[in-house]
Amino acid sequence: MAAFPPQFSLDALEPAWNSRDPARANQANALQGGFENVLNQLLEAATELCRLEGWEASSMLIALRRLKEHGVITETTRKDLAGAKDLRDGAQHAYPGAAAGDFHDAVSLLIRSEADFAQDVERWLATNHA
Repeated sequence: MAAFPPQFSLDALEPAWNSRDPARANQANALQGGFENVLNQLLEAATELCRLEGWEASSMLIALRRLKEHGVITETTRKDLAGAKDLRDGAQHAYPGAAAGDFHDAVSLLIRSEADFAQDVERWLATNHA
């Protein structure tokens, strides 16, 4: 499988995202699949933590809000994960040229927020469930 350059950039993503060549498009598809897995796992973890704590969370975005309200995650982490989800959702329904930019922004937010989410939850668990 071909790889993106070491620096993930929109300039590297767009040609693969918009390519009709299956080998080239595979780069974007692989990245999108990995992104989906990581984002979904983080959102499911947020929902499950709310369930375990008895906090109502009828959606993944509400779960992030509940975690912020209870001091589990920071507002920055909540906004970044919600933003990644919103951009992902929008990219799935956009025209190809626009979708690449939205997807790039979503990946950038997720890269920034995944470690923050883990650190926030670890800190909260150590304080509240030690």
